[in-house]
Parts: sequence; structure tokens; C-alpha cells
Amino acid sequence: MRFLVFLLYITGFSGIAQGQALPASPAPLVPPAQKQQAPADLPDNVLALRQLAGEYYYTGNHAEFVRVMEKLHDLRPNNGEYMYQLTIAYSLANEPGKAYNRMLLMQQQGLSYDYTKNEDFENIRGTQVFDYLSDLMVRAGEPIGNGSVAFKLPEDFILPEAIDWDAGREQFIIGNIDDGRVLLVDRDGKTSPFIESDPDNGPWGVFDLKVDAGRNLLWISSAAGSAYRLASDEVRNKTGLFKFELSSGKLLGTYLVPDTDKRRSALANIALASDGTVYVADSLRPVIYKLQDGDGALAPLFVSSKLISVRGMALSEDNKTLYMADYELGIVVLRLEQQQAIALVVPENLNVGGIDGLYLWKNHLVAIQNGISPQRVMRLELDASGTRVENVRPLEIAHPAFDAPNYGTVVGEDLYYFGNSQWHKIGRDGSLADKTPVSVLKTSLLGQSDLQTPEMDKIMEQIRQRQGINPVQVRPGLLDANPDEKEN
Repeated sequence: MRFLVFLLYITGFSGIAQGQALPASPAPLVPPAQKQQAPADLPDNVLALRQLAGEYYYTGNHAEFVRVMEKLHDLRPNNGEYMYQLTIAYSLANEPGKAYNRMLLMQQQGLSYDYTKNEDFENIRGTQVFDYLSDLMVRAGEPIGNGSVAFKLPEDFILPEAIDWDAGREQFIIGNIDDGRVLLVDRDGKTSPFIESDPDNGPWGVFDLKVDAGRNLLWISSAAGSAYRLASDEVRNKTGLFKFELSSGKLLGTYLVPDTDKRRSALANIALASDGTVYVADSLRPVIYKLQDGDGALAPLFVSSKLISVRGMALSEDNKTLYMADYELGIVVLRLEQQQAIALVVPENLNVGGIDGLYLWKNHLVAIQNGISPQRVMRLELDASGTRVENVRPLEIAHPAFDAPNYGTVVGEDLYYFGNSQWHKIGRDGSLADKTPVSVLKTSLLGQSDLQTPEMDKIMEQIRQRQGINPVQVRPGLLDANPDEKEN
């Protein structure tokens, strides 16, 4: 029986837990409950398209399956699983040239899938290009990099998501979501308690934290979501930004998101400007908040219904550009003065989907990707405008300790980050099935290696010329950003 893998996390906000690093392993597509009529115009809704894809795949309507998968890929061009499904669709429809072209693009992006184990590719097997590309894509899943385990966190420290470096005291500050504890950790992994959660007044589960050493401040974003086990019914789903004195851990200020429309919010990733301005993203709603010195409350800075789930954020050195990693859309460039956003222009051989952590280092963006296969850490060199990626370098690919790596912090010329986040190990009852301690990995930011296999371009160009196939192009696209735009 044919097996069609289909990743279930592409469903918009409803399928995304607060701050959650989502697993890259695919799940089978569920057969439809009843047959649907093929619409003349396909919907723009991803979930509806996935349901149609299941219908057409299982009923053998390959032409419509191709049409739906092309629309899904158009809506989510960075989703590696949709690219894989589109290759299946082309194979089933007996369009080998288009299937090979799709495989080439995936191979150039460093994605790893084993095409030999799926009988849906029967129509395109047995050729030189298929065998060559299949072998390259399997090998793309092999480890690259020289990262190492810097230290491991205590076994009872569950769901750590927040980490930053206090250079003045030469120690890490690390917070978790499970019970809201914040620890001080030295380079050898020795821990000492710093801040305890207050179940009634917060902070609750710690989703991010940032050190402002010059002002002796520590900022913490927090939410009392389902993963925060100390929450009472009175505080459940509250979220806010908390200001602490860095030297003592004394609470100095609380800035909660108003519960005005009963829609769930969860403040997560923080970016800190040199003037002390704090930017914080809501991981459940398409809103970026701003808090300046002297403000008594968080102010919405940017709202766009086109955002899916903002994860990591990084601020340019001149404090004028905010880079946001949307788990679905890729990297968004927000010009703060104009409050306008565009998609970061990336080369054809770069896939920017599934990013959790995003950091700026010497005019490079450093991205931790756990939503693609293989999981990896990438270094992206920006051009002078800061809106285009000029060079791409993988720093760490498929490290043996990787199990949904998510967030970290830059210390000098190294990235320290959580190598095995625990979100996907939580059972339906809220318990952690696998209590393997979380490892903090250290990867040098100076790594150098090429992502492409240039000789394959020559082979594919010959195929294109014979079959009249246009090479696949990755469009930069635009993200409309009207400051007055309201949420849908």
C-alpha cells in the first residue's frame, strides 16, 4: 500500500502550542471521510487544501492532486514536506521532468529525504538523475559541523526555552516553562537558583529572557499556558513582560497583555534595542509589541494577519530593522520607522522554513531550523541593505544530539543553544515521556562549507532543454504591512 507522508503542523495558529518547537518527523495523511467535488478555483485555506489533497491522493485523481499540491507549495514555499508531496504528485501523474526539477531544488537546499523507500516514485525511478539525486538527498542527512555539548541541565529542569549570557558575571541565565524557574549557569554547567515563579502574579512559564547589562535589567516574557503546571484557573492563559533587576533578581515591573477579547495570547521572543526599547512577539497572535522606557503598558507596534507564527527575532545594530522568523513564511524584514515589512530575499538554494531561533552576528543572521529535515544551524550573510542574503553557510547539520534544537544565545564567536527541546516528548496528559536532560550545545559561528552540488546543475540543464522545463524559481514575495491593518 502506498504511504504518503504529510506534516501536520501546517494548520495556522490552532495547531501551534505556545513557543513550541515542532517535530520534523512526518505523519500519514488521513483518508477523507467522504468524497469531495473538485472545485474550479482552489481555496487559499491551507487546511482545506490538505483535505482536498487527501481526497485526490487516495482516490487516484493525480491531476487534481498535482493542482492542489502546487497551490499548497505556492502558499507555503518553504515547507519541505509540501515540496516532497509535490514531487510525489508529479511522479504519480507521470511527469518525471517536473519531479526531477523539484528534487533538484530540494537537494540544492540541503533537504534530506529517502526517495527509494516510497513506491509512489515508481514512475520516475531507474534513471541516472533519480539515482544520483536520491543518493545526494540521503547523504544530506549526515552530520556536518564540529559542535559539542557544552553542558547538560538538571533532569528536573523541564522545557527550557530561554537563555541569555550575562557577560559582566560570565554566566548564562536560563529559564523554563514547566515551573517558571530561572537559573544561573556557569560555563561548566554548574547551576544556582535565581528567580522563582509566582503562580498568582507571575512570572509564569518563561518563554524568553534578555539581559540589559548597561541598565542592570533582565527582561522575561512569560505565559501561564497549558505547559506551565503551577497555573490556577484564575491565571490560566495570562501573559506578559516582566522587568527584573539583573544583579538581584528583584521584580521591578509587570506589563500584562490585556484580556480584552478573550483570544489567547502568549508573549515569547524578545528583541532588545541599544536604547533599552523592548520588542516582544505574541506566538499565538500576529502581533509585535513595543515597550519603551517610561511606558506604563505594552503598545502594539505591528499587526499583520499574514503572519503565521513568529518565533525568533533579531534587531539590526542600528536598531532600525527587526528580523522576524515566521515558522511558516520564513524571515520577515520589518522596517521599524516605516512599520513596513517584506520577506527577506534569499537565494534559490536556501530554505528558510521551520526556524525557531534567530540571531544577528556581524551582519549575519544565524538561524536554528528544527522544522525541516535535516535539522540544522545556518549562517546567512546579509547585503548592505539588510534585505537580501548574499551567502549561505551551514554551521551544524544533523548533530547526534539534535532532537528539535530551538533557542540559544551568541557568546563571542560561538552559539550556545538547546540541542534537544522537549515539547514533542510531552504526552496528552501533560507528562514528559522522555526525561533525557536538555543539552546546551556550542557551535562556532566561523564554520565554512558550501551548500550546493554545482555539477548537478549541468545534468538538470540538459534535462530541461530536452523536455522544455523552466527551472524552478523562488520568488521573494512581499508581506503587506499596513500599520492600520486589523487582525482577521
